[in-house]
Amino acid sequence: MPTAPVVSVFHIEKSENRNQVHYAVRVDATCRPVGPHPVYGYWREFEHGPRVVSPLLDQEQPAYGLSEPRAIALGDAGGQIRISLRGFPDRPLTIETFRAGAACGARAITTIAKQPAELTSIYVEIGFLFSVEYAIVRGVRLSDGMPVQEKVND
Repeated sequence: MPTAPVVSVFHIEKSENRNQVHYAVRVDATCRPVGPHPVYGYWREFEHGPRVVSPLLDQEQPAYGLSEPRAIALGDAGGQIRISLRGFPDRPLTIETFRAGAACGARAITTIAKQPAELTSIYVEIGFLFSVEYAIVRGVRLSDGMPVQEKVND
């Protein structure tokens, strides 16, 4: 069965440059997650061009990598992956995959400002010697579709 990625579910942007880490998910023709590690991160290197991408390096995994999937559930058309970012281990994510018209879609569900929300992005303010000063977790509240964000101090 052919596989294809849902190209970007959410991303991390940093204060130091315009490059972003995006998170994608491999799905099959029925939009079900594929393999034991269907979610992966990659760089969008906007500093080098609008279409330049590269994989995460081993030394970047502690900050931007993903935990082992806690669970992968497959449905008839789509599925769910429970996972977390290594940089935010106490904030679990549920990646939902689904049919979106003629293509597959995905969204990341988590808690933002103590409310269930779809995660859209995380902004990281980088400090001295690449330390994290703070992060702003952004998304859309599930209850009413309104934007929601939370500042997280390291």
